[in-house]
Amino acid sequence: MSGSAIARGAVIILVATTAGCERSPSAPDPDVSPSCEPVLLDAGESAMVRGGDARLICVLAPPGGGEHIAVVTLGRTKPVELTVLREDIVSLSEGPFSESLRGAGAGRAFEVEDAATAETFDSEAASAHAPHHSGWSLHARVRKLERAQLTPRIDPAGVAPLGMRTGPRSATLTEGDVLTLNVSTELEQTCEDGTYRVGRVEAVSERAIVVSDPLNPDGGFGAEDFHGFAAAFDTLVAPLAEEYFGEPTDLDGNGRVILLFTREVNRHVDEMSGGFSPGFFFARDLFPRTPVPGGRLGACPHSNEAEVLYLLVPDPEGEIDGIVREREAVERIMLSVLIHEYQHLINAGRRLHGPQGREWPERVWLDEALSHMAEELLFYRASGLEPGGNIGFPALQAAGPQALEAFERHQRFNLVRFHQFLQAPGANSPFNPEAEDALATRGAAWSFLRYAADRVDGPEASFLGSLVESPITGFDNLASAVGGVETLQDWLGDWHTANLVDERIGGIAQHHRHASWNFPSLFEALRNLSPQPLPVVSINPGEEQVHRITGGGSAYLFFLLGFRGDEGSILEFTQSGANPPEALRVSIVRTR
Repeated sequence: MSGSAIARGAVIILVATTAGCERSPSAPDPDVSPSCEPVLLDAGESAMVRGGDARLICVLAPPGGGEHIAVVTLGRTKPVELTVLREDIVSLSEGPFSESLRGAGAGRAFEVEDAATAETFDSEAASAHAPHHSGWSLHARVRKLERAQLTPRIDPAGVAPLGMRTGPRSATLTEGDVLTLNVSTELEQTCEDGTYRVGRVEAVSERAIVVSDPLNPDGGFGAEDFHGFAAAFDTLVAPLAEEYFGEPTDLDGNGRVILLFTREVNRHVDEMSGGFSPGFFFARDLFPRTPVPGGRLGACPHSNEAEVLYLLVPDPEGEIDGIVREREAVERIMLSVLIHEYQHLINAGRRLHGPQGREWPERVWLDEALSHMAEELLFYRASGLEPGGNIGFPALQAAGPQALEAFERHQRFNLVRFHQFLQAPGANSPFNPEAEDALATRGAAWSFLRYAADRVDGPEASFLGSLVESPITGFDNLASAVGGVETLQDWLGDWHTANLVDERIGGIAQHHRHASWNFPSLFEALRNLSPQPLPVVSINPGEEQVHRITGGGSAYLFFLLGFRGDEGSILEFTQSGANPPEALRVSIVRTR
């Protein structure tokens, strides 16, 4: 057990002190007298119980009674069904429950659903309740395509055929030149076929070559816009991304990234939601076109063999897909799209062309979390604010119009995605294997990565850069960066707890706070977002509940102690009648 509270008192023996508590069939023999260390908390204190130790948790009632939350979190495991049974520890000296105490707990800090009427969220229910939002169907499709069709072209024993960037190189193109590029994203055209455009070079800067598709609709970006994107990439996007995530490759030897504005991005709309992807990076372009003897990467004849970011274009008449996209609206999101996709490019390049033995590709949830972190870093750089500032809406207002504009452009949708996750934390998680690219997964993964970046020792750039440089991927990669699997699963439990109690409960420990963001304040300021979206369910004496929780997900159980003549409660957690999984973390928090 760990936490900010110290368990007080002797070990409780669960015999005659429990009322009507029938042990589950696989529970220890009653004659053995199962026991558990008591937990007694002051307001704001907490205690974490791990794995099999959470089979029986004895929470003692504080003098005068108190409100408690059990935050039940699963770490690295498949979805499981947990059975939770609550039984009161009954005092033999106290009289019957007083009618005058029936209102105890009124004015509590949380809205609590009655367990009998609370809705059980599963993945299908969660998606049904999720608001439609800018989708990532093309983005997900490209990642799936890369895994299926590019991974077989990798020889783990081979050496990287092309080196990393070693310094600025001369551009071979100038404004007005033409450049032929494969813009295909079709499943059957990864390396065997292509759709080519002869694009016009619109701007050349120190770090970027901006190219436009000749088939783009009229009324879109002009010369001033293209030069502005190139300048912003040079001075803001590229330096920031490379500071935190590392140097890119330079396959075409010009020291620049091609920013390709093409209608092919607009073409891909999710027919179910109407969502769209504002841009993408395609790892196909980091493969050589012709075989390299002894090389790690097999040939991909229709690779562009260059660093290319594919970007949405304005469509004022809805010519491409029937959806009107005004120039100003597309321009507002473009820098966030650039840094998001540039992180993907850097990450893939360092894995494909870095030292031998690096796994590729990175798991989608972690790759996306890093790219959403890149968007957040862009907000800080553009606003003048810093991580760790517990930023709420009043702080944004005080920082002035520039900070508010930066929030709207670069950070707002990180919060919207996170809010979507909070509505169904049992069905979603930061690394949900059933929906790695879902918006709720993205929101959770970004928030947890931000929480971890605030908590680790050392510079934030070193922590994030280590995730890109790591030879391993996914959960193991993140666990290694924070100190191991056990630490990561503890932090996951602390993060789920912070999602509920931060800014709402006084006296809580620092590891139950979000250091960088005051989420309730921002949710309240953003339209149509509940300040407290988490489903908190009450569990009553003698009640048994079943909670299905995905790996990385959580459930929140509310209970009152000391108002009914009880001396506390026993919480029993089982999986199919046996001990709960070792990945389980139960954080008991006294909220009042």
